[in-house]
Amino acid sequence: MTFAETMDALGNLGEFVGAIAVFATLGYLAIQVRQNTRALRFQSGRESARLHVDVAIALMQPDVGETLALATRGEPLSDVQLNYVDQFVYAWMSALHQDFLEYREGFQTKAWWRVRESTIAQILSFEAAREIFRAYGRQYWSPEFFDVVIAIIERAPTFHYYDKLSAGAESNAGQPPP
Repeated sequence: MTFAETMDALGNLGEFVGAIAVFATLGYLAIQVRQNTRALRFQSGRESARLHVDVAIALMQPDVGETLALATRGEPLSDVQLNYVDQFVYAWMSALHQDFLEYREGFQTKAWWRVRESTIAQILSFEAAREIFRAYGRQYWSPEFFDVVIAIIERAPTFHYYDKLSAGAESNAGQPPP
């Protein structure tokens, strides 16, 4: 084998090894992207849970709880109480808007978003909350989110959330937990 043939063979071997290295690098990058996407989903879910807990803690104030109970029953509210309901809707819908944006951008799954849709239906289960959302929803949140929420509340009936919880508790009385 001549020097030129040897160099040509080594060049071919180098190209072959280079091609394998490119495929190995692409495989490694695909694994890294998949792991990064998974980590972002977990981080997004954790942040969402933190936002929801923060809102729930803020709403545990006795005056707020009493006001929401009155509002869900459709009883007349004072201006201060209407402000509590307004802040209730704003706080929850702001957190859920962020969840929607993360779902829309692919950070969360369809099943994850379905749970959030159920949460929206519960938060806007009484007419005062729905009226507040309809009144200023387009001003605070994206048009796409506003339309999604309107579609959710149009297919979800209004109900007294606390009565529904009580009815569920009574129907499960005496039964072991699942």
